[in-house]
Amino acid sequence: MLQQPSHIDGLLRSLVKSLAVLPDESNVVTKPSELPSALQRVVGQAIKSGQSWMAWQDNGVHVWLFVAEMSMPLSRERGSPVLEMRSYREDGLKETANWVVDRQTNWQRLIE
Repeated sequence: MLQQPSHIDGLLRSLVKSLAVLPDESNVVTKPSELPSALQRVVGQAIKSGQSWMAWQDNGVHVWLFVAEMSMPLSRERGSPVLEMRSYREDGLKETANWVVDRQTNWQRLIE
């Protein structure tokens, strides 16, 4: 069940919300074609790899794209879901990190 796309989408949405990085006036992007061409390629690769993605845009100027997949080895090790997430802005990759969630849906970044 942990690898079902809808479950990963829910975890990704929860993680992004907990990060509080999106401005109030941002809108959900539902189609890759609404993103800048470089990010369209990122989303295309994510889809081919079976990864989840979510994006937001504010007035068409700034973009926040998040791509994630479940790390089964880290999830087993931690006894809780671990997402490997990459975050992008309109000018490219900004961060790659692993995040673990506890039973109260509190997210913590895993320090390697």
